[in-house]
Amino acid sequence: MWRTTTALLRALRNEAATHNARLIVLYVPVRFEVNDSVWDLTRERYKLGRHWRREKVFERLEAACTELGVP
Repeated sequence: MWRTTTALLRALRNEAATHNARLIVLYVPVRFEVNDSVWDLTRERYKLGRHWRREKVFERLEAACTELGVP
């Protein structure tokens, strides 16, 4: 999934550049990423163990954008 996401971001970045524009990514977190009680309920509902980290998606997206030079 992340290879595909990175490839799509790369293609969008390159297409924007051909139009003298820049690609910028804005990340909007879901509730469980910013609210501790919602995170606890989500973990309980889906039987997620302690090894699950709610920041994981953001960190992966940030790493992909950093690799591509996309703010």
